[in-house]
Amino acid sequence: MSPPHGEFASRDYLRGLIDADGSVGFTRRGMPFISLSTSSTAIGTYMRSDAQSARWSDAQ
Repeated sequence: MSPPHGEFASRDYLRGLIDADGSVGFTRRGMPFISLSTSSTAIGTYMRSDAQSARWSDAQ
């Protein structure tokens, strides 16, 4: 499995991945977290890259 090729709505795709194979919550210390279980290297790479770009765009 791999991310779609061509244009797609990244937020909607991410939401679908987490809804299917992940979870969102808070740690005991109140820190938010997102987890995803996948055996797909392509999906893992996409998630890391999307998280990095989201972190930078939110900081600016």
